[in-house]
Amino acid sequence: MPVVTYGPKHVEAIVTLYNATAAGLPYCCPMDVAWFTEVIAAKHGVAPEHLWVYEEDGGAVGYLQCSFVSRSRDEVAFDRRVAGIDALCLAPDRLDVAAALLERTIAYLRGQGTREVGCVSGAYHQRLALERAGFYLQQASHMWLTELDEAPTVAQPARPVECRVAAREFASLAERDSWRGIEAREATAWLDGRQVGACLYSPLPCYQRQRGYAAGAIGALSVSGDVQQGGVATLLVGATLRDLWDAGARQAWVATQAFHVAAHGTYTRLGFRRFAEIYVMGREL
Repeated sequence: MPVVTYGPKHVEAIVTLYNATAAGLPYCCPMDVAWFTEVIAAKHGVAPEHLWVYEEDGGAVGYLQCSFVSRSRDEVAFDRRVAGIDALCLAPDRLDVAAALLERTIAYLRGQGTREVGCVSGAYHQRLALERAGFYLQQASHMWLTELDEAPTVAQPARPVECRVAAREFASLAERDSWRGIEAREATAWLDGRQVGACLYSPLPCYQRQRGYAAGAIGALSVSGDVQQGGVATLLVGATLRDLWDAGARQAWVATQAFHVAAHGTYTRLGFRRFAEIYVMGREL
């Protein structure tokens, strides 16, 4: 069987495979050996038996990494009934490699008592491989991108809303582990002493090395129901883009669920354009 458990000898091949797969996906950060060993492999949820490599002719031509869902926000204890495939990297014409990696993964997860497994897919060949392995579409999302050619303006809503921008600190070990190696920042909106919205985001300076400019990603945007449609979301995203600009970012992106029409309007008004689709695939075991 050409599928083997990950070992240190595979690191350089894994990095090469990942970067080749991610090269055409603007929302994927480039990776190097140090990032993989110090950030990815060092996470509490990652163990060698969660990562498999497909070997061929003395080299690696595919790899798959999975993990279990944290049981609670307050500890890194994992619920093995629910698992996620965090990475599935291979050449687009090697669906046989994907099939072998998925077969090995599913067999392992069944032995762990896992009942369901999910995977986020952005590339067509990944989605096709997952469908052939019995996965089905659970959620579709749109990816939105904007070029920051000049310092963004921050539009103030009609009501006197205060906007604060600061580093985001996570109290739970599980959240800190999931954000390992990434700087989390947050813009928050306040009205009459009450927080009414927040935008969680991250500058991504790793892009500087590969593409000559830094970038940023918006992870979550929320606004209290009683102040929606009042310009709070526009204020938060504008403040986020301005902070990313000040950090050197010249491009930013965000994912929204396909049915979230209000979010689509907010990002379109702020200069974002839809450029890709990503899919959450899943199956029961």
